[in-house]
Amino acid sequence: MEQLEVLEEEKRFHDKTMEFLQNQHEKLEQELHMLKEKTQQIQQENQEKFNTLGCKKTLQTDRLMEMKRKFREMEQVVKEYREEQEILRQKEAEDRAAIKIQTWWRGCMVRLGLSAFSRERESKKSKKTKGKKTKGKMKTKEK
Repeated sequence: MEQLEVLEEEKRFHDKTMEFLQNQHEKLEQELHMLKEKTQQIQQENQEKFNTLGCKKTLQTDRLMEMKRKFREMEQVVKEYREEQEILRQKEAEDRAAIKIQTWWRGCMVRLGLSAFSRERESKKSKKTKGKKTKGKMKTKEK
């Protein structure tokens, strides 16, 4: 009898242990299922963030490329402007040099008395002096 009681007690103990273990197994399976769902949700959120960042990166890259293109265009415009300004400066320098040479040459011609400019000046001076003399004579006569 003792053996039977011991056996029955062992069986009860075994049944309770099995029940406890099954409950624990079910709890752990539920917890595992919840953790898998939570992990899957976190992965989806992270994938969405990753996709969003990828789109933003693509947009920013496109914007950067557009800005680089505009910068190259503006740089070309500035380069052309500077070239035009340099050509204008050179032209002005050539013009100033030509004017200086022409002025020097006219001066030489006037000093040598070989130019038409000196003849015109002389004729103008003589007309002015004649006009002044007559005016001066009239003043003297009036007095």
